[in-house]
Parts: sequence; structure tokens; C-alpha cells
Amino acid sequence: MESFKYFFTYENKLPSNLGFPLFGTTHILWAIISFLSIVFLVLLYRNFNKKNKKKLLFFIAIIMIMCEISRSSWFVFIGEYSLDKSLPLQLSRIILFIEAFAIFTNKRYLKEFSYACGLFSISAFIAPNINAYPILHFHLLRYSIAHILIISVPLMWIVGDRFRPDFRYLPKCIILLFSIVFVAMIANFIFDTNYLYISYIPEHVNINIGQPWYTIALLGAVIGFWFITYIPWILTERCKLIKSN
Repeated sequence: MESFKYFFTYENKLPSNLGFPLFGTTHILWAIISFLSIVFLVLLYRNFNKKNKKKLLFFIAIIMIMCEISRSSWFVFIGEYSLDKSLPLQLSRIILFIEAFAIFTNKRYLKEFSYACGLFSISAFIAPNINAYPILHFHLLRYSIAHILIISVPLMWIVGDRFRPDFRYLPKCIILLFSIVFVAMIANFIFDTNYLYISYIPEHVNINIGQPWYTIALLGAVIGFWFITYIPWILTERCKLIKSN
């Protein structure tokens, strides 16, 4: 119960024993519960009628926006807001707005980008950068909710609306992603920071990879992830074409 005392406390003022180690019991249980929450949301959406699906998506979009607003407000309130760490230039924070906008507009391209880049948030549960915080902390709860929703929404479209990712949209997604990367690079240069984790490997990941190998590995990981997430749809489309012929 001591953690409630530090519910809004920033990590540099927390006792060192309140957090949880990566891949420890707490981390694994937290990740499992988060993934089960994603499954629950997807199945719930699939069983809703069209009207309730729309209501649920709009509710999720509002929560997504509130997650980002509450984060910035928290930083301001505790006096920790700064341009080198508080700008909305991490991919998950950008995806929150893109997915919310996709929900409001129903644009195919934004849905594709949500699938192509939103599923990267799986890494937020594998190697989180918030393990200095206790489980019952504002930032960790907000972080969990945000990433659960980011992953859930594209899967809800696929399972509940028969949305089918199309690799032909990937070039447009890549253009948008690299536009975001370009802005982050400028911010990193000006503020000497690491937005999008593109300058160097995050401090909480205990792997020593220097440049240029880190950039090559990061690019390879992105390409590999896209291969894994798109190859099933490519093969499915090929099988349909073969059967139709």
C-alpha cells in the first residue's frame, strides 16, 4: 500500500525498491494481464452490433486522446515538463492520435498505418521503460492503457470488421513514418535527446550496440516485423487467387 503514497511521483524521486525488474515475476504477470485485456477487447468488439462497435471505438478514441493529455498535464503539474523528454515524438504517443483520427474519419490509409506501426507497441510490454514505477502508479497505469488500446484497435478492425491489411499501402506508411523520424531527428539534434529511440539504444535495454550498427539493427527489426505481420495476408491473397483460377 506504500505505493499509493507515490502515485503521482516522478521516477527520479521514487524509492529504488518500488519498481520491478525486467522479466521478473511482476513484469511477466503485468504483460500477461495486458495481453489478455487486448484479447478481451477484441472479442468484445467482435460480438457487438454495428452501432455498439461505433460507440466503443469512439469511447476508445477519447481515452487515447486523454492518455496523452493526462501525461502532459502530469509532467506540468509535477514540474517535470521539458522539451527534451515531453514532446509527443515517441511513436506510441503519435500513434494514439493517428488511431483516434482513423476512428473518427474511417480513412483506409490511417487504418493501414495503425496496423503497420501500431503493433510495434508489443515491444512496450516486452521491454518497458517504466519499470522504475510501482504497478499502482499513475504513469504505469496510463502507459498500460495507452499501449493496450494501440494494439487492440487494429486487431478489432481485423477481427470485428473484416479489415484486411494490404502491403500495397506500405510505401505510403513508410513515407509517413520517415516523415515522423525526420522530425524526431531534428528534435534530437536540437535538444540532445533520443525521441523515437533512433539516436541510441534506450538506457533501460541492457544491450551495448553502438552506431552505425544500432541504426542498421533498428531498421532490420522494422523490416523484419513488417515481413512477419504482412506475409500471412500476402499468402492468403495468393491462395485466393490460385483458388479462383
